[in-house]
Amino acid sequence: APGIWTWYHFWYDHEKMRKTVVPCVEGCRKAGCAEIVFTMWGDHGGYCLPDAELAGMTFAAGVAWGESPDAAELYQATLRAIAGMDYGASLDFAKMTKHYWDEWPDMVLEENTLYDDPLFCMSYNNYRARTNGVAAVEDHLRILEGLRNRKDAPPALVALVNVLARKLCYQRDVLAAYEAKDFTTLRAIAKKRLPDLIRAFDKFDHLFREDWHRTSKPFGLEVIQIRNAGQRARLVEAAARINEFL
Repeated sequence: APGIWTWYHFWYDHEKMRKTVVPCVEGCRKAGCAEIVFTMWGDHGGYCLPDAELAGMTFAAGVAWGESPDAAELYQATLRAIAGMDYGASLDFAKMTKHYWDEWPDMVLEENTLYDDPLFCMSYNNYRARTNGVAAVEDHLRILEGLRNRKDAPPALVALVNVLARKLCYQRDVLAAYEAKDFTTLRAIAKKRLPDLIRAFDKFDHLFREDWHRTSKPFGLEVIQIRNAGQRARLVEAAARINEFL
């Protein structure tokens, strides 16, 4: 049972899925398996955005049918006909799950950035402490910046990417400013950038709720809303603490 790799993600992980689905299908075909189940688990809240996995399902079904993993035009036509979505764009969105390391977590996870405490910055510091961690975080930020203004992306995904990019920039700059005693930058962060980040977070929270109720039963949303409310409160607290420090 290979997976579409939606767990721990807001958009499916195409890189990981391709590396696992292709050899699995080849092995099952050699073994004479009559059926393959492609799983889409909902670990840690099942928060993967609606329709995020459809490009992965199209790819997996095509490979299982005997098509080449590189038959992008076929997958584009299939996904467009079934769901009205663009296959190439879906793969672009999946770049936010780019892998950097061999051990878990092997990427800059969206969840870790979204819910990283804005005062402790533990996930951020852990990433930067890893081999080539600083370069990995900057590369991930570059990918997010490239997705922030995509007109062909689901609104909730664009809102999420905007929050993630703002959050990473905030963490990088607040830690540097605190260490350098750069009070001008700290004041700008507390007075302008954190309030902007909170507004961006509120927009994502609103759009995520809309998507959830459009596609899912209400049960389970409370878990995500509690997480989001906690993160918002900590962002407000971060601005208050910086102001008090100044």
